[in-house]
Amino acid sequence: TGMMGPFKRGSAGEPSMAILLAPSYHVVKIYRHHVALIGAVRLTAKHEIRREPALHFRKIDMGIRTAQQYLDGLRDDRCIYIDGERVTDVTTDRRFAGAAQTMAELLQMQHSAEHGETLTFASPSSGEKIGMTHIQPHSAEDIKARGDAMKVWMDATCGMLGRSPDYKNVMVAAWAAAGDVFDRDSFKGGDNVRNFHEHVRENDLMMTHVLVNPQVDRSRPAHLQDSEIVAQIVKETDAGMVVRGARMVATLCALADEIVVMPAGTTWHSPD
Repeated sequence: TGMMGPFKRGSAGEPSMAILLAPSYHVVKIYRHHVALIGAVRLTAKHEIRREPALHFRKIDMGIRTAQQYLDGLRDDRCIYIDGERVTDVTTDRRFAGAAQTMAELLQMQHSAEHGETLTFASPSSGEKIGMTHIQPHSAEDIKARGDAMKVWMDATCGMLGRSPDYKNVMVAAWAAAGDVFDRDSFKGGDNVRNFHEHVRENDLMMTHVLVNPQVDRSRPAHLQDSEIVAQIVKETDAGMVVRGARMVATLCALADEIVVMPAGTTWHSPD
């Protein structure tokens, strides 16, 4: 189960069932065709996510990361629970270490003499080497180059790693390429999604997504339920949005640098 924000104990002192990401991070929200960069968020004691002061992406221009840089980035005090036990370091815990090391090895392949040229290209903004799966194709050759890069990683894992870095890189790159689609009269989301794409591309960040609502009352759509367990915007202010609730099945949650919160698959509707 993935939730947005750091873990807080309830009144009874019992840990929640959530597997969580870092204490603060960036969230991209897609909501009824809108994409919004919320900024750094934290979970309050009332299980609300409150937007902290506006955070602008710094131009780090890191380019591709090494295996060690990726593993070091996972040691950020993220709150992960499994079997009722708090995991203090996913890179060394027996249940996560193998997957973390595999992810790290995939990123390290970008530096290798054998695969580096296939797995990287020059950033259009910084000139640094960045991951090929972040490319926004402009030709058949670009599409083939991206496919070749994805095959290198699939061959390395025998196709058994369903959440390798490319799966989300390709999706966010596509959103950014079609950024104007997210502009509305009431909300201009195009720049937000383009900025987010550049942020993850230039810093070689690992992403996951979450899009499933907790199943409470299957007879009614999420927005008509009385329970507040389903993630929802409860207030909007000049400083940003307040979000309360949870989303489930953030598959790569424990090993990701960023989480993308997407609409739940069920269409919201009412008899009216």
